[in-house]
Amino acid sequence: MLSGKAFIRARRGKTGWSIVLGGALFIFLSFSQQIFGAGDALFKEVEQVLQQGDVNEGIRLLKNLVKNDPKNADAYSLLGNIYVSQKKWGEAERCYSRAIDLDPARADFHNNMGVLLSSQGRGEDAMDSFLLAIKLDPVHAETLYNLGNIYLAKNEVG
Repeated sequence: MLSGKAFIRARRGKTGWSIVLGGALFIFLSFSQQIFGAGDALFKEVEQVLQQGDVNEGIRLLKNLVKNDPKNADAYSLLGNIYVSQKKWGEAERCYSRAIDLDPARADFHNNMGVLLSSQGRGEDAMDSFLLAIKLDPVHAETLYNLGNIYLAKNEVG
């Protein structure tokens, strides 16, 4: 999930509205044991190198993980989060798309895709991703927040 000390705010621009990512974007997931398994040494290594700020090594390790486990949707999503933090939008979108293809019932994957699309000014596509995430998990807090920001930006609240 895109979380941590990041903030997301809606804004209007010349081409419409978008959601802006700002602040420090932390890419660590609070559900790391659930995602990668309690004893997974490779994930612990990824976590350690990312905490040390070695993003390139983290990317290398995650690419190795998905090479060896190509059905690991969570690894693709985390890799997408790293690419978002680097503003590598194309790579992030490919990773999120792959995660969604592998596990389409995960609301957090659709939310992450929505945040990415919003940051690129692709508001209608982002709205579709957020609405799908809400359909999958009606109480997904991050998606509700992001969707609320879109509605505020469009003046479609209450």
